[in-house]
Amino acid sequence: MLLPARVAITLGSAALLLGSVTANAEPVKSDVVGHLYTNDNTVGTNTVAGFDRHADGSLTPVEGSPFVAGGAGTGQGIGSQGALQASSDGRFLLVADAGSSQISVLRIRRDGSLRQVEDSPIASGGSTPVTIAVHDDLVMPPPGG
Repeated sequence: MLLPARVAITLGSAALLLGSVTANAEPVKSDVVGHLYTNDNTVGTNTVAGFDRHADGSLTPVEGSPFVAGGAGTGQGIGSQGALQASSDGRFLLVADAGSSQISVLRIRRDGSLRQVEDSPIASGGSTPVTIAVHDDLVMPPPGG
């Protein structure tokens, strides 16, 4: 009877010790392998939320997110996956500002943060733009918006 009691106490102590170590451990984040951005389409000054994309598929907010886009959103869900487009060289993010009929241009920094470029936003040439097309060095909103 004495041996099983010692084994139980030893196992119980080990479990308690391991439980306290894992409960206090910081979650391990995998390396950042890219960034993900969403057009918030916020009323007033539109914003873009930025996330670090990790090798394990998890997302964490980029420091400073959300970022000011410059134009205005409508405050409603934007019904297009083309409301954000990266430039062909990946250095800029183009944002449809549906509430102000503009397109904002943001520089994508190495850490994933965004900064509005000079002279941005610009007129879209249409009304309530919700999508942007990029081909090489050309940027075009759809006809009429």
